[in-house]
Amino acid sequence: MKISRRSEPEEIKLKVKVRKDKEQEDLEFYESIDPEDMKLYERFVELLNMLPEHRKNEYIQRLIDAAEDNKSE
Repeated sequence: MKISRRSEPEEIKLKVKVRKDKEQEDLEFYESIDPEDMKLYERFVELLNMLPEHRKNEYIQRLIDAAEDNKSE
């Protein structure tokens, strides 16, 4: 039994397609956000970037933990 493998150009085309799909998905997500919410998000990121690296990581981990707790409830 012969196992066929995609040629390299086919693999590259597939990766490019997946990447374009992901970029389109990201764009649609950001376009769907209310402008006021986007301003709040941008301000949040700006403030987060002002924190020292270790504090930023701790804060992000707390946010992730809180989101997971809310998801399970």
